Amino acid sequence: MLTIGRAVIIGAITLVLALGVGLLGGFAGASFVQPLRGPAGPPGAQGPAGTPGPSGTPGETGAPGDVGPRGAAAPTKSSISGGTYFVIADDLVQNLIEIPTSNVSVSSGTISSQYLAGTVPLYNADGARAGAFSATFLLMQTADGITSNITGYLSTSAGLTLTWVAPTTVIDLQLDTIVGSLVGEGSQNVTAIAGSAPFAGHTFRLAFSTVGTRIYFNANPA
Repeated sequence: MLTIGRAVIIGAITLVLALGVGLLGGFAGASFVQPLRGPAGPPGAQGPAGTPGPSGTPGETGAPGDVGPRGAAAPTKSSISGGTYFVIADDLVQNLIEIPTSNVSVSSGTISSQYLAGTVPLYNADGARAGAFSATFLLMQTADGITSNITGYLSTSAGLTLTWVAPTTVIDLQLDTIVGSLVGEGSQNVTAIAGSAPFAGHTFRLAFSTVGTRIYFNANPA
């Protein structure tokens, strides 16, 4: 029994040794060495851009701004005044120029004619210079009498500009008579010329008078 037991033990040891040698051989055959890594390649080309995302939600509307100051009220008839002005007749006569005239036809019925124009300073009621005045006088004499076309132009420093045709009859062609014809029939309605704000478009009653060598123009809203 003892001899058999030894033989079994020796066989078992031999088997274990044989198995160990096989295992060692298997491990020896396996390679545990890692391969060397090469250098990194260059980066790849950039890909195409993606599709834009949807628009964001609009922000809230801002608060309204402050209301601006109120503009000035348009002038009314009651807030506009003309005034009294005068020119010196002798100065107007002195400053007159004569524009040559002649008959177009040799058979014309015009006996004589004159075309005069002049300008002088305009003064206010206090005698201070307040603008300018000018006038033109076209006169034609026929067998039936003298026909006149007399125009006045008054412009003040305050912006009032008036022009009118004097509805008058000239009895002779003397300079004093011609200049005096500016007074006309005493008064007439005249509309201020556009552009002479704040008076533009308003109608004025223009009254004429003479005192000595002064010709007065009194303009008041009609």
